[in-house]
Amino acid sequence: MSAETWKCNVCGTEGNSGMFCNYCGAPFASSPDFFGKDEPAKLSQGILTGLVWSSYQSGMMAYSRQSFETEINWNRDGSVTVTLTEESEGEYRRVTVYDGDPDKAEQMRKIIADEKVEEWANFDKVNDPMLMPTDVSSSSHLTLTFSEGDNWLPADRCSIDLDAAKQNGKAETVYNLGVLLASLRSQDRIIKTDTETLTLPNGMTKTEYFKQFMPINNTPSWPVQTGSREGESSSQETASGEWKCPECGEINTGKFCYGCGSKRPGT
Repeated sequence: MSAETWKCNVCGTEGNSGMFCNYCGAPFASSPDFFGKDEPAKLSQGILTGLVWSSYQSGMMAYSRQSFETEINWNRDGSVTVTLTEESEGEYRRVTVYDGDPDKAEQMRKIIADEKVEEWANFDKVNDPMLMPTDVSSSSHLTLTFSEGDNWLPADRCSIDLDAAKQNGKAETVYNLGVLLASLRSQDRIIKTDTETLTLPNGMTKTEYFKQFMPINNTPSWPVQTGSREGESSSQETASGEWKCPECGEINTGKFCYGCGSKRPGT
């Protein structure tokens, strides 16, 4: 890789110099210049030994970025390791490692081989301004790692824009792969879980930051329903559909609390 910097094709961050984006962690392979402007992505004939499914979403509210990454590693002894990394900006990063189900992992391998998924790296994504949402942005990528022959050493890697794949008639296959990916993780197969608290550049968590703008007594100026009945959400809702955030007490009407950014319970 040259010493020149590159712009991330996932989040748009410029000035990256390593193999992964400094901001969102997307691989350099997702950069449009990785394989050359006119050269198609190199296809592999080796063994699929690794897979990473990454996605992120961000709303208009400050510090609303969330990212999810599931990594599968096929081991030489036949076992499968699955690592799920969940991150909420200014809140937490949680890493959970699973002993994956080898049979379901092999089903993923078969779909990828039968559908020649590595060829999806040649698809271009078309952004239609008329269809793009104005209040949220998101992206999903699939990175495949192949070994050369039977040596089990990474020899080739390709990155696929899953939105581009869906635009090119692969939506059903993407869905089926996603279902299998989720089924690889189960509570009874967890090996370990580590959670790290994240802070914003000012040293505060997102909740602490937004609480600065709350009334001192944290009491809303209009009546709200108090308490909850059995079977109802723990958040307090008014007849008009407003709801009280269980984290900071703010009254909201949308899917996210505008006070601390927490998601509305039950959505």
